[in-house]
Amino acid sequence: MRIGIIGMGVVGGAMYRGFANAGCEVRGHDADPACSRDGLDETLAQDVVLIAVPTPVDAANRCDLSAIHAVLERAAALNAPGLFVVRSTIPVGTTRALMGLHPNLRIGHSPEFLRSATADADFLNPPMTVYGGADAATYFAAIRRACKTIEHKCIELAPGEAELVKLLLNGFAAVKAVFSSEMARLARESGADWDKVVAAAKLEGRLGEGYLSAAGPDGLPGAGGHCLPKDCRMLASQLGPGSLIEAVLEINAKLRGEIATGRG
Repeated sequence: MRIGIIGMGVVGGAMYRGFANAGCEVRGHDADPACSRDGLDETLAQDVVLIAVPTPVDAANRCDLSAIHAVLERAAALNAPGLFVVRSTIPVGTTRALMGLHPNLRIGHSPEFLRSATADADFLNPPMTVYGGADAATYFAAIRRACKTIEHKCIELAPGEAELVKLLLNGFAAVKAVFSSEMARLARESGADWDKVVAAAKLEGRLGEGYLSAAGPDGLPGAGGHCLPKDCRMLASQLGPGSLIEAVLEINAKLRGEIATGRG
């Protein structure tokens, strides 16, 4: 199977290496010539083209989809026959809109669940593969070629449902991270050992795993990194004013700002 990767960052790079190691013919293109391996048109000509380009959010929490539009506009101009799968995080409703703009293309969306520090391993061992859009069978067949964990779950949803899965997970992760940081502060002020409190509470079952530390990998409380806050801002924009996520983002900014400036 011939695979094309558009965007050779953390996600695209992990996919490129995963498919190449699985014996697939892989082409990879990036807007940055220093990161690009192949030409755009050559990459767009593959059987399955995975789009992992940036979708930044501006100060008004509007998602910039221009990189995705540029890729698909070029594919449409070439009348490219492959399956085009957006792996970038996008607002709910985007895939349907893209399908309407480019009826001559086969388009779908599959959210990625990769962490920067372990991207290669996460791609090869996904917790699940969610897909919404055209020709799910072809996409799942491609993923099974690369993933070591062949028994992982392949879930076909409507495009909007597939988009919502990632936003749901990242939104909930931010809520957990911010709430945990607030509770850890209470533990610290009362002289309690937060790690012992969490270990005991997890036995009950409702807390689950992850995002329960007093601070994140960067040493600051709350939700950090690049993707999690960005995706939550995207979600807050879609939910509108007064949402829980909007409040969580405000508290998160205060938590991280106070600690970073020594006021916490």
